[in-house]
Formats: sequence, C-alpha cells, structure tokens
Amino acid sequence: MLPMSPVISICGSNGVGKTALAQVLCKEGYGEVVNDQTNDYPYRQDFFLDKLRWSFHNQCQYILHKFKQQEVARATNAQKPTYQVRSAYDCYEVFSRKLFDDGLMTPRDFQCLAELYTFVSAYIPPPTLIIHVKAPPQLLLKRIQRRGRAIDHDITMAYLTDLEKRYEHWIEHVSPCPVLQVDTGKLDYISNLTDKKKVLGEIDKRMLSWSTSILHSEVTRERNIVY
Repeated sequence: MLPMSPVISICGSNGVGKTALAQVLCKEGYGEVVNDQTNDYPYRQDFFLDKLRWSFHNQCQYILHKFKQQEVARATNAQKPTYQVRSAYDCYEVFSRKLFDDGLMTPRDFQCLAELYTFVSAYIPPPTLIIHVKAPPQLLLKRIQRRGRAIDHDITMAYLTDLEKRYEHWIEHVSPCPVLQVDTGKLDYISNLTDKKKVLGEIDKRMLSWSTSILHSEVTRERNIVY
C-alpha cells in the first residue's frame, strides 16, 4: 500500500504571512497550495455581522472544510506536499475556544462543536507537518493596518496578543503532529534570499525526516524553531 501524500498546514495569527509563505513554497516548486474560495464559507459574512448568532455555524463550516481539504490532498498520491492555510485543528483549538472564552459562542454550541471536532479528528489522520508562522503582536497590527481590509477593522493589540498566546499553548501542548515554527519578525522569506533558503532548508529536513519515519512506521511529534 502506497503512503498517503504529505499535507502541510500553515497556521498562525492574522497578518503573520501564512498565504505569503504558501505562495513562496508553490513558486519555488515545493508543492501545490489549496486555495480557499469565498463560497467555501457561506456563513462568513453573517458571522462578521453577528458573531454570537453565527459563530457556531461559521466554525463548523471552517473545521469541516479544512478536514475535507486534508483528505482530498492526502488522496492525490502526489510526491510533493499540498499546503493548506490554517487547519481544522487551530480553527477549533485556537479560534473556537477563543470565541467561547470571549462570550461569542454559547456553552451549548461550544459543547456540540467540541463533540463534533473530537469525533471527526479521531478518524482523520493529522497533517504531515504544521508550520506555525509567528510574529510580535505589534508587527502583526502594523501589517493588518497596512493591508486595510474591511473585515479586519476591529482587530486590536489585545486581540492579537491573546491569539499569539493561544497559538503558543496549542503548539506546546495540543498540536497533533510535528511542528516547524517560523518567526517572521526575524525572517523575511519574501524578499531576503538568505532567509528564504533557511526556511526552505528546514522544510526539506522535516520532509526527509517524514519520509524516513514512513519507511520505519515511526512518526514522532517534534517542535523545531527557525530564527
């Protein structure tokens, strides 16, 4: 039986450079990127208009769609990885939990979502690798303000600081597979060739480690940090 195709999830806070990294990897021939379409998330606009009313529906849609992306990509038998921007895992562990903690999801809805997530995640293998892209909240806020998207108008420093803490906790305690952390406050993989080579080299190492572990049927959960 042939091993399943590698799937790499690029995760991180708003404005951190997830999509930019995915585009760099695709351009450099490191695999293909799963592109999200607006109609993939039909509750998204409703959610931004009334978060408490639509948070459960929106998070269900995101989590299920991200799981589906994983499974479709894994079944391609491609030699190179497929990249997804955000995973079902951080959609739940970071964003759904934050919505509940912030009072933007009812206890009943969160309990239902938790049961759904736990059930589905038990049957779907996790990504081959998670790339956690991180940066200081001050830098994230500057990037978001420079981007100027309407849906980001209410993002604050407090929100980003809390999000970064939640990502660190998830990576440290909950993430279901090996993790490569990339600090975009210190590395510029878009315009700095040295930094780009460093990041690509680390991904090469992780994929070689994955290929070896598949041969020996030993996949371990590790965290590596690139500075």
